Amino acid sequence: MAFFLFFGLKTAEFLPGLIVLATPMATVACVMAKEMHADDEFAVAAISTSTLASALTYLGWLMAVGP
Repeated sequence: MAFFLFFGLKTAEFLPGLIVLATPMATVACVMAKEMHADDEFAVAAISTSTLASALTYLGWLMAVGP
């Protein structure tokens, strides 16, 4: 957020970018991990954790930005 404010952007101009940055991991990471013979169980755990945490991060970022 400080980066956006440094360049003098208004909230309406940087809010879409902030929402994209706060989104959880893509579920395609699990498929990619499985195809690359990597730790797909870890990918599932990371996706689940980031999805649950995104509810709090969205709320926190939207409260920080304000109306």
